[in-house]
Amino acid sequence: MKYKLYNCSSWSLARLLRYKEQLSQAMEKLARRFPGDIAVLDILQDITSGRHEMWLILDEQEEFIAFLTTELKLTLEGKKRLNLCQLGGRGGTVLAQFLPQLEQYGRDHGASEICPVGRIGWLRVLGQLGYKPEILKYRKDLTHG
Repeated sequence: MKYKLYNCSSWSLARLLRYKEQLSQAMEKLARRFPGDIAVLDILQDITSGRHEMWLILDEQEEFIAFLTTELKLTLEGKKRLNLCQLGGRGGTVLAQFLPQLEQYGRDHGASEICPVGRIGWLRVLGQLGYKPEILKYRKDLTHG
């Protein structure tokens, strides 16, 4: 099956509403999976404020597969970076085929680097595409002993 990535920043509300249920479910699932780090309201505020852009991955019939949010941000060194922030839906590894498109988008908007944020499970796939891990986040539950 073929998929396509769409930047939704110029989409009308009517066009977006077609995916309301699937987007809601994907965002809620993501928030449940990472309750200490992600909240649906925060995702929505980032998108509606313009801090993040929302992208949709759709299949050949334009049915929802996943959503992605990105942000262009200046680093402390003054470099522009395209951050890939949240990814929710199904078939997350489908995103890998769109990394060249996202990299070009970053270049077109003056970014000198791209930085996906993701689970350790992405290490192999991203490594094959030239990405290197920069930081690992460790966590320990202090409430159980």
